[in-house]
Amino acid sequence: MGITVFIFGLPGSGKSAAARHIKSFVRQKKFHPRRELLIVEFSRDDYCKALSFFTSLGLRDAHFLFINSDILTCKARIKGRADHPQSWDDRYVSDYIFEEYYQGDHQQYLSEVAQQLNQRFGVPREHVQVIHNGPEVSVQQFYQAVESFADDILKIKV
Repeated sequence: MGITVFIFGLPGSGKSAAARHIKSFVRQKKFHPRRELLIVEFSRDDYCKALSFFTSLGLRDAHFLFINSDILTCKARIKGRADHPQSWDDRYVSDYIFEEYYQGDHQQYLSEVAQQLNQRFGVPREHVQVIHNGPEVSVQQFYQAVESFADDILKIKV
């Protein structure tokens, strides 16, 4: 069976960068899962509601990576990527989206979602990891944390 990875976080938190880096890391390690590596990344104000559409993927066996970053940092990254796009998903996200959907304490929300993943979908706590990607975290440090996550799930599934 393949490996399913969900990557969650605010717009501009680093989800797409993490997904691209996991794919690169897997190729570099020459890891060949029995079927496939499926990476799903998105931002929502209610992850559990959104996940109800993915139950056919076997959420109990999936792995979840939350990228935690503060709103001001995310907005600055979004502005930078919209001004100088380097990939197809470097899109602008309006202040309205942040104000309407993401004003709560994101760290607290991530903790609540992790608990709900276990209660509603049977996801083991060890299948959920949070990586901080704030302004004090270098790109290299972020990628090292992503590699650690990828290495952990590859070891579990090999």
